[in-house]
Amino acid sequence: IPPRTALELVLDLSGSMLAPASPGGVARLEVLKEAVEIFCQLYASFAGPGDRLGVVFFGSQPSVFSLGGETLVPVTDDDVASIVQAVNARQTSPAEMTAMGGALSGAIGELSGAAATGAAARHVVLFTDGMQNVAPLASPPPPPLAIATVPPTPLDTGLGIAIHTIGVGAASPFVALLSDIAAETGGTTNITIAADEDLRAFFVETLVEALKGNSPQ
Repeated sequence: IPPRTALELVLDLSGSMLAPASPGGVARLEVLKEAVEIFCQLYASFAGPGDRLGVVFFGSQPSVFSLGGETLVPVTDDDVASIVQAVNARQTSPAEMTAMGGALSGAIGELSGAAATGAAARHVVLFTDGMQNVAPLASPPPPPLAIATVPPTPLDTGLGIAIHTIGVGAASPFVALLSDIAAETGGTTNITIAADEDLRAFFVETLVEALKGNSPQ
């Protein structure tokens, strides 16, 4: 099986992730951890030897997962178990903000580096439950859509990276921004206000979309 896919999970650890996923239920963060574990284990079942997987966390600032000095690791059972362990160990506090733009920029940088060379497809799965509030911002006005890094990072199909967005929230600017990021880069978007009902399915559906067309089907 030839090298196929390099994929980065970009995961929100802001303070709002401590809110219940449903009234009286567990925190959104716990549901996210379950969804990511399902995603990773399913990916490991279908991954080819050239596939690579990485994670960027963000609260007030981004943090890149690393294993043995590598940030994009093979999608093997052992490496996936390490990723799942790292995700499950993550906590947050109410003071953590939402540095989405910086985390997204970091993931794009990882997928543009040597570790992703040879990947036939490159994807980001961006999850967040609130509007970004830490620079650099991914800002639609004025067009075109870009992250306000120096120089700006355009968010379009020229990246060669499809950004799939998964959001928990209903505010119009939030929904519009995630939808625009996905549309402009060739990704998909899924938005909900019921994280406990939808999040696991969204991650599985996004994995299917990212691997669609690969062999074996």
